[in-house]
Amino acid sequence: MKERGVSRNIINNHKRLLKASFCITIQGGCVRKNPFDFKISGVMENDNKGKVALTGKILRRQAWICKVCHKSKMPVEAIK
Repeated sequence: MKERGVSRNIINNHKRLLKASFCITIQGGCVRKNPFDFKISGVMENDNKGKVALTGKILRRQAWICKVCHKSKMPVEAIK
């Protein structure tokens, strides 16, 4: 899935949704076992990068870019 551009978090969110849906069907007696009752770490490696705190310099630059875009009505993508 990673090759197709799907992130680990997206896959984990879908798995969580399917697991909850199957729990409801188990309680209703339609299914005996939940096929989504597994840890995602056993299937995929965690390649997420740690979060980095923004520095004051970066925050000031972003504020400046927002101010310039707002005044000129220019899309943010146009400013590099």
